[in-house]
Amino acid sequence: MNISLRWVAAGLGAVLSAAVASASVLFPHESSDLQPDPAYTFGRLPNGLRYAVRSNPEPASRVFLILRVHAGSIHERDDQQGFAHFVEHMAFNGTRKFPGTTLVDTMQRSGYSLGAHISAFTSYNSTFYQLDAPRNDPATLRQAFTVLREFSEGVLFDPRKIKKESGVVESEQRAYTTSAKDIGRELDRFLYGGTRIVIRPVLGSPEQLRGATTEQLREFYTAWYRPSRMTLIAVGDLSVEKLTALITEHFSELADPDRPPPPEPPMGSIQQAERVEARYIATHLPGGTSAVLYSIRPDASPSDNVAARRKAIALAAGFWILHERLQRVVRANPVEYGQAQATWTDFLNVADVGLLRVDTKSGMWRGGVVTLEQELRRALTHGFTTSEVDEQKRRLETNYKEAIHTTQKVSSAALARSLLWSLDQNFVPTAPDETWAVVKDAVEILTPEACLAAFRAAWPGNARKLVILGTDEAPGADKEIVEVFLSSSRMSLADEETVNTEVFAYNYAAEPGTIVRRTHHADVDVHQVEFANGVRLTVKRTDFEANRIYTRARVGYGRLVEPLEKTGISVAAATTLLAGGLGRHDETSLNRILASESLGLSFQVDEDAYSFWGWSGRASFRRLVELHAAHVQDPAFREPPMFTAMMQLRGYYDALVSSPEQLTNALVPRLLHGGDHRHGVPNADMVFRHSASDLRNWIEPVLTKGPLDLSVIGDVDVEEAIAEVARTLGSLPPRETRQPPAEQLRPASLIRQTEETINLTSKLRKASVMVAWPFQVERPVEDPRRLRMLSNLIHLRVVRRVREELGATYAPVADFWQSAVWPTQGYLVASVVVEPDKARKIAATLREVCEDLARNGMTEDEFQQVYQPKIATLDEELRNNAYWLHYVLPYLTTHPWIVRLPTTRTADYRSMTREELNMFARRYLRPAQTATLIATSP
Repeated sequence: MNISLRWVAAGLGAVLSAAVASASVLFPHESSDLQPDPAYTFGRLPNGLRYAVRSNPEPASRVFLILRVHAGSIHERDDQQGFAHFVEHMAFNGTRKFPGTTLVDTMQRSGYSLGAHISAFTSYNSTFYQLDAPRNDPATLRQAFTVLREFSEGVLFDPRKIKKESGVVESEQRAYTTSAKDIGRELDRFLYGGTRIVIRPVLGSPEQLRGATTEQLREFYTAWYRPSRMTLIAVGDLSVEKLTALITEHFSELADPDRPPPPEPPMGSIQQAERVEARYIATHLPGGTSAVLYSIRPDASPSDNVAARRKAIALAAGFWILHERLQRVVRANPVEYGQAQATWTDFLNVADVGLLRVDTKSGMWRGGVVTLEQELRRALTHGFTTSEVDEQKRRLETNYKEAIHTTQKVSSAALARSLLWSLDQNFVPTAPDETWAVVKDAVEILTPEACLAAFRAAWPGNARKLVILGTDEAPGADKEIVEVFLSSSRMSLADEETVNTEVFAYNYAAEPGTIVRRTHHADVDVHQVEFANGVRLTVKRTDFEANRIYTRARVGYGRLVEPLEKTGISVAAATTLLAGGLGRHDETSLNRILASESLGLSFQVDEDAYSFWGWSGRASFRRLVELHAAHVQDPAFREPPMFTAMMQLRGYYDALVSSPEQLTNALVPRLLHGGDHRHGVPNADMVFRHSASDLRNWIEPVLTKGPLDLSVIGDVDVEEAIAEVARTLGSLPPRETRQPPAEQLRPASLIRQTEETINLTSKLRKASVMVAWPFQVERPVEDPRRLRMLSNLIHLRVVRRVREELGATYAPVADFWQSAVWPTQGYLVASVVVEPDKARKIAATLREVCEDLARNGMTEDEFQQVYQPKIATLDEELRNNAYWLHYVLPYLTTHPWIVRLPTTRTADYRSMTREELNMFARRYLRPAQTATLIATSP
């Protein structure tokens, strides 16, 4: 149902990109016939530094900054592998004006949260530093620009810090070492052999990083960190003139190093296949197999211009049509197939890549190869039908027009990151109305012939690269895979099914449901409506996002009422329900019907309800509400697509047992609730034992008769929302009324100290350590806020002790969970990924850190480092539709006190003191009620 989002993300954005690997003295629009969005102002300082600025009022009083340095892993010499990424790390370990760790400490005291508001990352060809300034006053902005200037020329490279940080970088490599990463490296070697990408992974060589010296890192830094290779983006609640003046003030005197820059390293060239080539890659993960067919062509790096964008329309449409054809194949053969995909992308200016993929059960890879060959050959031989192309034209027009309306209110961070993507890809950042104007004619005149011509150009000749990923016994040789493909090419094509045009089959009562009660909460401007049939509606109009409406329909009681003998049935039901479609439309036909709508719908099981989560533009809101009604009125339980969905869930479980991090996250909630089967992820055998009829018998009565509450928030007219719900959900047969949960359903909580270790058979050598503390508080609103702040304190302590002092982990996590059903209980948790040999020692360290916090309390400086970032975001968090939809609107009826969440939030957080948090630490960080879970892959 969220077809539109997938289309934008995987289709147009990838097809239209034109990446460049070399530095450019021009902005993309300076060599194009496209005009950039006039909301941006572009400029260049005399030293060569480029800048782009935009004034934007959302969120108020904040400014988002990005410094892009055109230096990444491809710029490293053979003896510098990993240095680009290491330099990024060292920028946070001391600069001339912020020695040692004072930079991070100072920024946190100023209202920044590390990771959320100040961060950096490294790619193949660039390094990025991001700052989300919490205020737009002169002092705060001077500090923010000073920090970016320090990153650009002031990093110190203290030898002691280098030694410590090398352990952190190695921990990062361990954290991100997965079978998928290993597969990706081998896949890159097969697909892009001969290019620099293959020999320059971003994380580099552990051996070279361990031996890195101050002189070596500074050599890389001074060679590539120069203003002519930098771009500064500033977007926020400040005038363009003031933003430009700040850039000029802080960066105009930044000078190039004395020595000339190194030459841009050659990217190499794709080794073109002359015939079909194949490779088997073992995944080391239990589960099925994937067959993936590639067309790899050297990227000609065309400029982004009007002609290129119009030409890309036909190619995007052709690939999406083939994607939907593959989807129909897998739905018709659920026993053999899992997921399928067809997409086209540009890979880092190295190659234009066409990709077709189908997942199969173990031992069935040959069938996957035949399917890919035949569906590709069918498209290349017979092309596409008029009805298929017309559907894509409707989809394209909807997405382009929707973009015009939804960009009226976008956060500064989103705008800055979008602009960064455009500049990094040499893509002109056109305004949405201009983007549509450029391609409108191409969409309107799009024909099957044009789609076929573009598609054939993307798959020239017979050269293909074919990859089998899986756990099957490796085929006798790669040539066996080739022979299966060639044998298929000699078969005749099976007939393609006819696709009929359909219309939405659900009509609703002309006579709307009766309203029996209506309430307005003036303090939060929320309207509540109760219909005679028991359906309850909560509506709030906001101006946070233009042309975007969000919905959440909560039905039944979720996992709360799942009996022990039906363990796992809620997870199975949530996984399969939407796959079954509706009684009058299967999922495929429903997607076709909704091609011209801008909306999405998902389904999940929560602690206390089954939830349909929806979104739409204003024009599609009526259809979204109709979908909500249709899914509770006429759910379908078609076994083939439900089976396919369960096979996809099987893939999740296969990954779970080989990933220490995922396993601890899945099991800790159950451990903390005394083994209660309703918490955490149920065991696989409990989930997969349920048949389609079991699921239907369980979930259908819930959907058709269970209590139903709908929440609506966003750019919506309140009266229109009430009228639409009245004629749909409000006109359905009577339903049960939601009742408070019975006390005997309350889960048990951990009452003694416990520690468990799980040994995995994965070949990935790492361990996940998680330590948790349950809590039971008195006040459901005020007390959890203090515990949430306490979790931030735990994170600060763990970062300092385990990351900065010991260098034992990369990204420690501290979190907080509060029950939606019994909001006075929940738990605090801290977790890290470490070497297996260090797991028990680090678990003990985590406990010691928190026991010391309970015993001796936090310092005033520590308090300010978690207090100030929270205060800086209070107003912004309340201007967020997701906050209201997750925490407030759905619970106003059952928990009337919930209205205090938004109304007391700012004053309550501002009133917090260090003494209060220390009291909560003493009360809840008790060794006697600490749970420790270690999952390790030796």
